[in-house]
Amino acid sequence: MTSVNWRAEIVRVFRDSIKGLDSKNRVITTDIDPLAAGIYFSDKHYMVPLYVEENYLDALKEICLAEKIAFIIPQTDRDCIYFSDHKDIIESWGPKILMPRPQKVKLLNDKKLCHEFLKEHNILIPRNYSEKEIDHIKVYPLIVKPRKDSGSANIRVVRDKNELASALKYVDCPVIEEFIEGEEFTIDGAANLDHSIIGIVPRKRIMVKGGISVKGITLYDKQLMETAKKVARLIEPVGFFCMQFIKRDNSYHLIEINTRIGSGLVLSIEAGLDIGRILSAYSRRESIFFPDDFFKAGLYMMQYLKPYFSNNEQLL
Repeated sequence: MTSVNWRAEIVRVFRDSIKGLDSKNRVITTDIDPLAAGIYFSDKHYMVPLYVEENYLDALKEICLAEKIAFIIPQTDRDCIYFSDHKDIIESWGPKILMPRPQKVKLLNDKKLCHEFLKEHNILIPRNYSEKEIDHIKVYPLIVKPRKDSGSANIRVVRDKNELASALKYVDCPVIEEFIEGEEFTIDGAANLDHSIIGIVPRKRIMVKGGISVKGITLYDKQLMETAKKVARLIEPVGFFCMQFIKRDNSYHLIEINTRIGSGLVLSIEAGLDIGRILSAYSRRESIFFPDDFFKAGLYMMQYLKPYFSNNEQLL
């Protein structure tokens, strides 16, 4: 599991799940920061260089060979982009990277191309405005975001022409989107190695801080689930993925797709998304399928901060 950073609970859940299958199974984590709490919840962890450094790939190879890594599970969008660029090299060492084909990863990372792709396939999404339309926009607020970046840090909500002009100066390669108000929902899902869908769990985002879901509840919503399945078939996932929707006028608008684990996945796992069974199927190169109602609906999650303590000599 790469770039685990603060994702300690996700690492712990994965570790416990695979230990339940075989006590010899292990989770290995990597990060660039010895103060990344997530690394201390794995069986073993490594400090690695930045992607931009020439020796990153060599460091990753050394870990994969030494630890006999079977699967690589990216934790960030930037992980996915890097691994898509080096997929053949990395998988030649033995591990399988759990993410879609490189061309789909790159498509989803480009918000302009992704918007055009989804529109062609009749997926309900926020309207995008071109540069030629800027002077004629009359409906606010809008969202301005980088064309090729992830996370919420660089996303700006603008409420008039002056704020829009300011945002366009500071956001790199901006994309301008319609701002859709409504209830927010996330779909957590898992897919087989042949891209077929194993199962999905919808959850309502009750509270989000810094892009991280801290309060939520699972729910059974057939319309939302069928919409998510349609999108999933288009992106052809492998491994874990998540999507975000906003409900307006009884319709679900897709606002984000991630080809990686979402921050609230622990709720979906607790509700029944069996990580151990899924990883076991991957290891046997078998496909499995969960029925639509496999998860527990109405399960609440309330995340809280919990410190991890370490002495200097215990840090990497």
